[in-house]
Amino acid sequence: MKRIAILPVLVIGLACGQFAAASVTATVDWSRTTGKNVSGRHFGLNLFQGFDPTIAGHSGSAAYNAHLARMKPGMVRYHRWDMIQDSVRNSSGWATGLTSAQTIGWDADKINKAMSGANTWGATVMVNIPGWPDAWKTRGTSLLDPSHYSDFANWCASLVRIINVNQGRAVKYWEVTNEQDDNYGSNAGQLGLIVALAASAMKAVDSTIQVGGPAFARPDRTSDVDAFFSTSASDLDFVSYHTYASGSTSDSNQSIFNTAAGWGSITSSMKAEFAKYSSRRIEYFHDEYNISWNPPDVRMYNEIGMVADALSMISIANAGADGAMAWNEADGWYGKVDASWNSRPSAYLYELVNNSLSGSIVQTSTSDASQVVLFGTISASWVKLAMVNRSETNNTVAFSSVAGLPAGATNHTSFTVKQVSSGGVSDSTVTIGQLQKRYLLPANTVTIIELNTSAIHGHKLAHLNPLKRLHSHLV
Repeated sequence: MKRIAILPVLVIGLACGQFAAASVTATVDWSRTTGKNVSGRHFGLNLFQGFDPTIAGHSGSAAYNAHLARMKPGMVRYHRWDMIQDSVRNSSGWATGLTSAQTIGWDADKINKAMSGANTWGATVMVNIPGWPDAWKTRGTSLLDPSHYSDFANWCASLVRIINVNQGRAVKYWEVTNEQDDNYGSNAGQLGLIVALAASAMKAVDSTIQVGGPAFARPDRTSDVDAFFSTSASDLDFVSYHTYASGSTSDSNQSIFNTAAGWGSITSSMKAEFAKYSSRRIEYFHDEYNISWNPPDVRMYNEIGMVADALSMISIANAGADGAMAWNEADGWYGKVDASWNSRPSAYLYELVNNSLSGSIVQTSTSDASQVVLFGTISASWVKLAMVNRSETNNTVAFSSVAGLPAGATNHTSFTVKQVSSGGVSDSTVTIGQLQKRYLLPANTVTIIELNTSAIHGHKLAHLNPLKRLHSHLV
């Protein structure tokens, strides 16, 4: 992936005199963790193109597969409605025998070709089965006919047999249905029964898998959520849910950012509703999010979408979700990579966070989170900090406290800097002393600083030694 050669951001800011009128003050303490962890599973992606062997896998597009390997999402969700379409007529279809309710099956050879050679970087895989063929629907509706509940469950189980048993892929997570709560509404108890029956049949084939769902379209409709849990809670290994920020291009960027920065509340709500029906520990996956449910919206192609992605990841991780997957890896409307396999700004973000940001989440603070959002982690001897400038203008941050570093750290101790903008990724360095002054964050950027503390004399971290704090004032 091409990297853009840019002068260190501090030098640019001083030369151009483009500091924001007011600086944001901040703190970070790598000795104080929040009790939550973040991993590549929180920086995941949906695989919209993964069903087509001419795109995915050994026989697919080298450019597509190379982009995925660079973004290296820690968790991937195979999801596309075309999956349950005819495998011959539809390039992404995996189903067979759809003309009769008695002959419906799966195209094992096509599935094998699409998945062989995919996921070379070793992501955790989730396979979604979005719904049921038309032949099994109640006439005139989108609902599964009760007489075919068992047929659907066995069809799901047969896909587990093909992928995990016959092809030996050991896919761990299986998600039953996609946004079918939109169709079932207050009758979501029936949807819960469908998922529960499918889970039982699928685990009879492979007892090691985790089965969940239902990929809620409207997790905010808690009465529907409760109806679903009332019939499925005892059979779920995970719950999944989706959010989109806007249906109109006239909604402001700041409203988009506010929504993305608040998406952790959905995970909190899911946990609270599930607890009404079970005390079991299950997992929570926010496995679709993006800006618009009514595309096109150019912000999903540019740096605004990149900042929204960063805010989403941070909020979801801070809420304690077990994973998050944006929609999607590559297409014309939503993709982090476009339909011609060119990187959009979010592609650079995913590459960066999946290589640089995993670890235990640490305590940070900012004087104005409507301008700059912080997210710090610690992993072994590495300390890391992401700074998201969501103010849409050049801004500055000044750290009044940089804590939790080894006793040998000084104002001259230098962090590596990687900054994502509309043009790609720039590399530079910054010292602790510079962070304590007015440090420039250009508009609509995500800046990640990191330091291997083992290189510092007396490198044992301060949460094991007396705490080291560095203080300063704005200059």
